[in-house]
Amino acid sequence: MTVSFKSLLLKDNYVFIQNIYKGELQERRALFFIDISDPSSPRHVFPKKPNVIIAFFEIFFGLIFLIIQTLVVKLWKPIVITLGVILGAIILLLIIVGIVIYRKKKKRKKKEENSSSA
Repeated sequence: MTVSFKSLLLKDNYVFIQNIYKGELQERRALFFIDISDPSSPRHVFPKKPNVIIAFFEIFFGLIFLIIQTLVVKLWKPIVITLGVILGAIILLLIIVGIVIYRKKKKRKKKEENSSSA
């Protein structure tokens, strides 16, 4: 893994390293900090709370693309295209269901807020 460093800051025995991940600057906070007196550092500091749903879909789509790539190498193109269309339809259906569930939860939460304030 290659890490590009944007800046270094030395403060109170800690070296804060601000890096660039996937070509984009990750906020303005230090992502890694190194305690000069502690050999077990560096420790990673996450810039924000990870989103479980996004992480799930990232892993899910990665797995699907890996399966499709494997099928392209080992099987004939017509079979792969058919499976790709089927998987694409399933993914699209999952996304639509996720959006509908999210909107229903949002409406329910809004109703609860309105009823509690009234």
